[in-house]
Amino acid sequence: MDLLGDGYSSFRWAPQQLITADHMIALQGSRDYGTVVSPAEWDPPCDAYRALPNGNNFFRGKSRNSGEFVEVEMARLSDVALNPYPLDFFKNITNQPTFANASTCDNMIRWFNTSMSVGEFAPRPVLGRIRANAFPYEGVEKEWTDVFGVQVATPFIENNYLDCQTMKGYVGTGGLGDSFIEDTNIINGDDWISEL
Repeated sequence: MDLLGDGYSSFRWAPQQLITADHMIALQGSRDYGTVVSPAEWDPPCDAYRALPNGNNFFRGKSRNSGEFVEVEMARLSDVALNPYPLDFFKNITNQPTFANASTCDNMIRWFNTSMSVGEFAPRPVLGRIRANAFPYEGVEKEWTDVFGVQVATPFIENNYLDCQTMKGYVGTGGLGDSFIEDTNIINGDDWISEL
């Protein structure tokens, strides 16, 4: 989104979110950006997704306060070439500064070259289906099929409550939002946050 009106700087608009209902810090942190937040419950709880009998992965989030929900089912593609979107595309869109009402911006930088995303944990292309009743379609259930994505775990650094104007010129990966780090040895599994 062209938040600054310069036709160049990259931003991602996230005006509404479902967030785990008992995670008060995350709920308030998101609201501080002007985001409309729905406290939610997740299936499966405390996990990114669960395996279905057909081999696909699944997760669902549902608001405790309304009929809003989002549901994702995905199957791994057998070949990276089957996904029309390269990994760099996903790196770019996930590394754009995020805003809700533009009072402040969140700059979350995801890293894609750590021990969490190489070898057996390398990004995997997926094809799935999304079903939702959420912004901007409240009250109307929508479904999208043949949705391409990538399944990957990434550590991140988050720079909170930034003046959005300071992100002028931000271009996603390859600039201030470069999603690669020089030395992958500083991050090993669960130790990464303590070593930064």
